[in-house]
Amino acid sequence: IQMWKGTKAWGGIRLFGADPTKKLKTPGASVVHDWFPGAANLRFTGTATFKCEVDNNHVVNELNEGNNILTNRLTCKAGGGTGPVLKVIYPTNSQDFKIVNQKLVITVKFNRPVNPATVTARNSFKVWTEKDPNAAGTLAFSDGNKTVKWTSTKATGDLLSFDPDGIFKVILDGTGANAIKDTDGGLLDGDKNGSPGGNFSHQFVLIG
Repeated sequence: IQMWKGTKAWGGIRLFGADPTKKLKTPGASVVHDWFPGAANLRFTGTATFKCEVDNNHVVNELNEGNNILTNRLTCKAGGGTGPVLKVIYPTNSQDFKIVNQKLVITVKFNRPVNPATVTARNSFKVWTEKDPNAAGTLAFSDGNKTVKWTSTKATGDLLSFDPDGIFKVILDGTGANAIKDTDGGLLDGDKNGSPGGNFSHQFVLIG
């Protein structure tokens, strides 16, 4: 399978790589393949014509050689991000939190600046606790908007049950209408699959 952007080759892959389970042996079947999601040189903005061709070297003899090509004209608007995909780099374990004046304090660090307007408490930035599934809190930004600190409104005892330990989670929206974005407009890659758009969830444990 070969792809072109205009007249420029945009990578190729053996059919088995896109269809390892051989679904295409069945007439009318289809497969979906993520085309090199981590390749930064395959990103673009603007409008371009893309062509994808199966068996472009005509290795397989077919009754109809003219139905192996699909051509589409696509437009990619600026704002999808031109740098690294936005990711969470902290917290990394269940103890990455603090208790300050009996309040829960959760610090989230990103690999690049976020757009503060897209990071809102109880919306794109949620904290689930045993006694309050969407706990209220305040947000503070630092480090050039790469760090966000959430401080609970309620005291720890009003949020956690301690049976025997206290469990709580931070949940960041990377897919919804109010998703967290970087300053270029790129969506959060919360599920860390290398592509923008994915929710992030991390669980904490306060030993009782």
